[in-house]
Amino acid sequence: MRISNYFNSTPIKYQTPEQINETLKSLSKFSLTKAEKLQILNIRPNKEVDLYLIIEEPEERFSKDQIAEILTIVNSILIAPETEPEEIEENYDDEYMD
Repeated sequence: MRISNYFNSTPIKYQTPEQINETLKSLSKFSLTKAEKLQILNIRPNKEVDLYLIIEEPEERFSKDQIAEILTIVNSILIAPETEPEEIEENYDDEYMD
């Protein structure tokens, strides 16, 4: 139940299985780890700085154009959450950090 509650407090709850599969297929040309892909799906980064926090050593692994392409893929396929990231984080903190 706690896992289900966690996923309901992250942007992943807005995604369909088809969107998730399409995103993973589109990201497959990049050498992202499974953990990085999962974080991209869970967090749905929409800025370069967000992606840099997810990907280990992004400057060494990807060009600026590749980073931009990853963000384009994420933003074109995954639905934006209805709540702001700060609200999602607050909900998570209230539920799981007490």
